[in-house]
Amino acid sequence: KEPETQEAQTRNVAVIVNDAPVVLSGRMNYIFVDVFDFIDFDLSQSNGRFIATRLNGEPAQYAQEIQEGDVIEIFWKE
Repeated sequence: KEPETQEAQTRNVAVIVNDAPVVLSGRMNYIFVDVFDFIDFDLSQSNGRFIATRLNGEPAQYAQEIQEGDVIEIFWKE
């Protein structure tokens, strides 16, 4: 039996982030905070606002697991 490669230990997960399709890649499992590695969202631009996060219409936790087809919203809230 051949040893598993790094590639065999990862999987792609397709999600929707702010109405745009995004494919998460390079890991076996994904949590909400991983999404920031795949989108263009400048966390330094808060200007006194706080970041609002939703997963499938519900408030999201940063350590919440992401699944294929999840709908994610990330936006600044006054």
